[in-house]
Amino acid sequence: MTLTLERPVTAAARTGTDIHIEGLEKTYAGAQASVIPNLTAHLRAGEFTVILGPSGCGKSTLLNMLAGLEAVGAGRIRFGAREVQALAPRDRGCAMVFQNYALYPHMTVARNMDYSLRIAKVPRAEREARVAEVARMLELSALLDRRPSQLSGGQRQRVAIGRAIIREPQVLLFDEPLSNLDARLRNETRMELAQLHRRIGATSVFVTHDQVEAMTLADRVMILNKGRIEQFAPPSDIYAAPASTFVAGFLGSPPMNLLAVESRNGRMALPDGSTIGCRRDGMFQLGIRPEHIRLGTGAEMRVQFREELGSHSVIALTTSDGGRLRVTAPPGGVGDALRVSFPQDALHLFDAETGLAVRELLIRT
Repeated sequence: MTLTLERPVTAAARTGTDIHIEGLEKTYAGAQASVIPNLTAHLRAGEFTVILGPSGCGKSTLLNMLAGLEAVGAGRIRFGAREVQALAPRDRGCAMVFQNYALYPHMTVARNMDYSLRIAKVPRAEREARVAEVARMLELSALLDRRPSQLSGGQRQRVAIGRAIIREPQVLLFDEPLSNLDARLRNETRMELAQLHRRIGATSVFVTHDQVEAMTLADRVMILNKGRIEQFAPPSDIYAAPASTFVAGFLGSPPMNLLAVESRNGRMALPDGSTIGCRRDGMFQLGIRPEHIRLGTGAEMRVQFREELGSHSVIALTTSDGGRLRVTAPPGGVGDALRVSFPQDALHLFDAETGLAVRELLIRT
């Protein structure tokens, strides 16, 4: 299914708002550490921000505080110039799409979508016009008289999205809305969400642990680790220049290889048998993405196992010191060993203690 990009739904939906998060903190009673210790960020108006991180990193807690479903421990949240951290959810001018759809089973699609408008006493003619317009945009016009039990998972998710955007929010929040869909529907719905965002222009905040969703949907990705921002940048920038070993090992499928290396007397020995200059001696973590490793030259490494993925293979190799290295290769047969080399322009360097990127220490020739 493909959505057509016609005019925006309404003037209100076309204009998003900046979100300013200042010194935000959240601690639960009895917890040994803060879920979110001190977070400051600026989400630009009309931007699609994806909050990415592992389970327990605080991403859903952050989203719920933006929505008003969680109380703020400390700090401020501003939508534009208006502080909202003390406001009830209904007064914030935002709408939320949940993971479990949360549709009323006894109501039709049309009634589910216009429920909030009826509560707000919007006149009937205006309600019907908004339902028709949103249904047309989400290709739900033929389903308005059906109940949720008569819909597929993808259709239910579109109804949930329609119910949110019919309120013409300036801020649209998504709490892992695709996790209940099968792989094919996730792919289709990702494309629909990207097109929908461009059409309505609301400031969108999308929580997920799926890096594919982050890479394909986001204008910028906020990667959280234990409630702290590890990196907040466009997905292409994060992929090309991860700010830490956490980001390097989290974003990418397969993730970046991270190997322990040592610099002595200004030279660093690499696992492929070559050396590179380094401006500081000591222990480091060397990073290189599997697809950037060159095959056929360099050190010979034993093949441990391989995954055939149709378009390419992912091969796990054993380095001379017993470490593991993943490389990508064209599909087909692979022997018991491969020769690999590391192009210098593809190398990343991280401090062994802090895990932070220190690329400027490498002397590339």
